[in-house]
Amino acid sequence: MFRELLASCLAPASRYARRHGYVYETVAIEARYRRCRAAWTGHLTHCHRVIRAACDVCPGRGLAVVLGSGPLFDIPLEDLADAFAEVVLVDVFHPARARRRAAALANVRLFEHDLLGFDAGLDWSGTAAATGRWRQTLPAADLVVSANLLSQLPLQPAAHFGSPAPEATRKLLQGHVDDLAGGTGTACLITEWRRRRFDRQGQLLSTEQPLSGVVLPPPGAQWEWHIAPPGELAGGGSLILDVAHYVF
Repeated sequence: MFRELLASCLAPASRYARRHGYVYETVAIEARYRRCRAAWTGHLTHCHRVIRAACDVCPGRGLAVVLGSGPLFDIPLEDLADAFAEVVLVDVFHPARARRRAAALANVRLFEHDLLGFDAGLDWSGTAAATGRWRQTLPAADLVVSANLLSQLPLQPAAHFGSPAPEATRKLLQGHVDDLAGGTGTACLITEWRRRRFDRQGQLLSTEQPLSGVVLPPPGAQWEWHIAPPGELAGGGSLILDVAHYVF
C-alpha cells in the first residue's frame, strides 16, 4: 500500500487525474499485475491475439486509436505501430510504463482525455453522449480498440461524483458500445460480461452481470481472466472475470 501511494504521488499527471483517483488506480493495477502476472498470462495472450486479428481484417492502415490504454499490458503496441501509420493512446492518465513504450515508437503519440467528460464539467446525465468526444479531436480512425475498459467506465468517477443510477450506468455503457459500432473503420471491444467471486475454499459466493441491459452483437472468442487468484482478495478469496471480444 505504501509503495503504491508513493508511486502515485511521484507519477507525472494532471491535477484532475490525480485528484479523482485515476493515478492511484493505475498504480494499483500495475501492482496487481506484478503480483498476479502468471495468472494473467492467458488473458493477456487472448487480448493480444484478438487485437492482432482485428488488425488483419481492418482495410485502412492510417490511424489506430486505443481507448483507455492504461499501462498497456493488454495492448500489442509494437504490432499496432508496425501495422498503422499512426497510433494514438487515449487515457486520462498515461503511466510511466506506457510513456516509455510510446516514446520508443516514432508513430505513437499520447492523448490525455477523459472519455466521460467530467473534466469538461459534465455530470452523469451527459456521459453517454460524451464517450465519443475524442472523435472531435482526432482524425477518422481505421481501427479503434477498447480493451477491458467498458465495465470500468463508471467505477472511478462514482467515488468523486456519486454513484450513477442504474439506468444512467446502462446508458453510459451503451453509449461507449454505440460509439464503437457507429464510428469509422473497424472497432475491437474486449470486456468482461460476468464476474464470479469465490471463497478461500473455492466455493462460489456471488455472480454479477456488469453489462446488464447493454445491447451487444454475438461475441467472438470468450475466455476466463483470473484477475484475482486465490489469496489475492481479503479473506483469501478469488475473482474470475468471464471475458468476450466483439468486432464492429
